[in-house]
Amino acid sequence: MKNINYESRYSYHKTVNNYSWPILLDLHLHTTKSDGNLTPSQLIKLVDKTDLKVISITDHDNINGLIEAEKEVNARKNLTLINGIELSTKYNDKEIHLLGYFIDIKSKKLKNKIKEIKEGRIEFSKKIISFLEKKKIFLSWEKIFTKTSGIVGRPHIAKSMIEKKYVSSMNEAFEKYLNDEKIINMKKFSMDTYEAIDLIQSAGGISSIAHPKSIIDFNSELKGFVNSGLSGIEVYAEKYQPKTQNSFIELCKKYNLIPTGGTDYHANMNDNEMIPGMNGPPYETFEMLKDRAKSIHKKNIGQKI
Repeated sequence: MKNINYESRYSYHKTVNNYSWPILLDLHLHTTKSDGNLTPSQLIKLVDKTDLKVISITDHDNINGLIEAEKEVNARKNLTLINGIELSTKYNDKEIHLLGYFIDIKSKKLKNKIKEIKEGRIEFSKKIISFLEKKKIFLSWEKIFTKTSGIVGRPHIAKSMIEKKYVSSMNEAFEKYLNDEKIINMKKFSMDTYEAIDLIQSAGGISSIAHPKSIIDFNSELKGFVNSGLSGIEVYAEKYQPKTQNSFIELCKKYNLIPTGGTDYHANMNDNEMIPGMNGPPYETFEMLKDRAKSIHKKNIGQKI
């Protein structure tokens, strides 16, 4: 099998973070409302077993899990939920994922765009199924779709490949098939990154770039994003080594951005998968994010915390 990026969250490498702070924040978590394997309630119950004090559920192009999660969190005294989302965007042929925090889940503009993205994801997933048939991999799109909340992604297809024993793991599914250039370059609906930054701000939120190491020529694009309102970069994430983290910290200092982070947890149950409580920024990051949201939106923050 092709070697997997040592710093990727999919890497077989077991990460060891020697941070000088306790991990109390995880700002990147997924549930069954996108491509995670735990319901929002199950995820919160897992968080109960950690020291986390602040979390953000950031499902892909979906906010449907936040109401259920909020009910669970409200029953607890020492846990705060930041309303989040992870938007799939594209700029200059680069796939860029944008995290949104403190969003108003009642925003009509946001809901309408999510509906549009959902329809685009359905068409894209059907194209992938057709592509895999040429590789002698036969999957039922209908069966895959019934196991989702309507937001279909490559991880759902990978799970089906595992179930039908075409591959033995998520890693193998992506490395051998789903990261194929022909799939990556398939025409699909993609929101422009600048539009996504504006969409998050229109919903009273602030934005941070997810897994920046995966973006080609990231540094050359960053200034434009900052000028359009970007607030952060995910620094304490994936299995980044100190050298990589330090390079992103320097960019944060240069552009007055907030270093964010989290586990990007999907509950895939893979060997060496990072779980909540294993990775995240210092606790003061929470105050920095709140202050930035207040400075941008004043009293019109999407979520009052």
